[in-house]
Amino acid sequence: MQILKKLFISRPTSPGSAAILCMAIVTLMVLPGMRTPFQETSESKANQVKAVFLYNFTQFVVWPQRIFNNETSPFVIGVLGENTFGPYLNEVIESEGVDGHPIVVRHYKSITPDIDECQILFIDKSFPAVKQAIESLKGKPVLTVSDSENFMRHAGMLRFYIEGGKLRIEINQEASHKSGLEVSSKLLRIATLYKE
Repeated sequence: MQILKKLFISRPTSPGSAAILCMAIVTLMVLPGMRTPFQETSESKANQVKAVFLYNFTQFVVWPQRIFNNETSPFVIGVLGENTFGPYLNEVIESEGVDGHPIVVRHYKSITPDIDECQILFIDKSFPAVKQAIESLKGKPVLTVSDSENFMRHAGMLRFYIEGGKLRIEINQEASHKSGLEVSSKLLRIATLYKE
C-alpha cells in the first residue's frame, strides 16, 4: 500500500498524465490473476484505495462550470457519516486541484443545508438516511458515491463493491446524467453499469 500511496502523492499534476496514471491503476484493479494492492481484504486497506479513487474521479467526471461561485472557490469532496478514511483522503488531495480550484475535504454528521456545495459526496454505508441524502441532492451537480449495498436503488451514482477480493465500481449513468454530470467513457468501460 505504501507503493500505491507514493504513486499518488507524487503523481503528475497535468490532467492528461494524471488520467493516464489513473487508468493504469484502474486497469491493474480489474486484470484477473494479477497480484495488486487492490486484493487487500482488510477494510482499512480498502478504504485507503477508495480515498485514492475519490480523488481520481475528478479526472473522469465533468461538472458544469456553474458549480463554482468564483475562480478561487474550492472543489469540495464531502464525507457524510462515519469518516472511515482517517487522514488518508486529506493526504491524497493535499496540494491538488481541479481546473485551478483547490480541493478540500468536509465531514458531515448529518444532512445539512450546505451539503449541496460538495462536488463529490461520499455517503458511508453506516449512515442511516442514505435515501434522504440522495433526495436532498436531486437535480444538483453532486457526484454521489457510497459503499452501501442498496445505494444504486435510491438513485446513487457510483458504488464501490468487493468482488473476488478486488475493489470494483458500479455506475448509475442515468442518475449522473440527470444531475448534469458527464462521466468519461474511459471510466464507463472499466465499471459495471447499473441496470434497474
